[in-house]
Amino acid sequence: MVSPAPLSPSLPSDASVNVLNSVSSASTTLTVSIGNSASYTVDAGASAQTLVISNASASGDPHMVGFQGQRYDYIGKAGQVVNMLSDDLLQVNTRLDLQKIGVNSFLPGPVMMEMAFMTRHHTVIVSSGGFKKEETGFVSVDGVIVPAGPALFFADDGLTVSFTVLSVNSRNLGLTGNDHIVGQALVRLEGKYEFTVFLVENGKDSLHHSKWLTNFPRRFLDFNAALLDFDRRPHGVLGQTAAPLPKDRSVESWTIEGKDEDYVLQDGLTGTQFAFNKFH
Repeated sequence: MVSPAPLSPSLPSDASVNVLNSVSSASTTLTVSIGNSASYTVDAGASAQTLVISNASASGDPHMVGFQGQRYDYIGKAGQVVNMLSDDLLQVNTRLDLQKIGVNSFLPGPVMMEMAFMTRHHTVIVSSGGFKKEETGFVSVDGVIVPAGPALFFADDGLTVSFTVLSVNSRNLGLTGNDHIVGQALVRLEGKYEFTVFLVENGKDSLHHSKWLTNFPRRFLDFNAALLDFDRRPHGVLGQTAAPLPKDRSVESWTIEGKDEDYVLQDGLTGTQFAFNKFH
């Protein structure tokens, strides 16, 4: 096995996952707490729109919760690459695939197997791993494996990346489902977005994690996302939920723009070719 080349960026002074900021203006005061239980409220006053933002998420095959609490599913197809968020500063794509349960059999419902985060100068890949037991998940930046440990900071894009090895039930992290979480990746674009990606690996004995109960690992990704800049107006399957809702339209009546196939990338995991692309 070839050892990956070392990464050499420095740790930022604000690399804590939980940060508290307050922003004041003549019309409103915002209190922002970055974390799984964070919520953000912006009152637009006399304007026609009100924006209420909370942490968004995608889990399973995948079930989506938008930045304003919209709940919906994106039913893709195995092998498709789908855009989750598209912004002029950040592109987030995910590859969907099926979980293998036999030589030629799979569980129904494609799940997120890989994610790509592209900034102006860097590409972060988060992989859940492969169908073979030894093909474990990983995080890489520009093709170089990120070791578990302190966060890495890339000053040119204000990008923070970290990887933490875990062995915990998803419920202990406040997540839905009953999954075994083996890793957590943090991808933060300073002052703009923060993503926490959870590497799921099911199929092992819950008491003896070295013992496999299935012939094939059942690996996939879930993620949480936080919007840190309320002026951002991203698109994508998830990103579009950050746009303010008119006061005459409820969260329950929200629907995705266009058709599901409009969000399928035509040029792979690190691509930009889809109907609502904003990243260049």
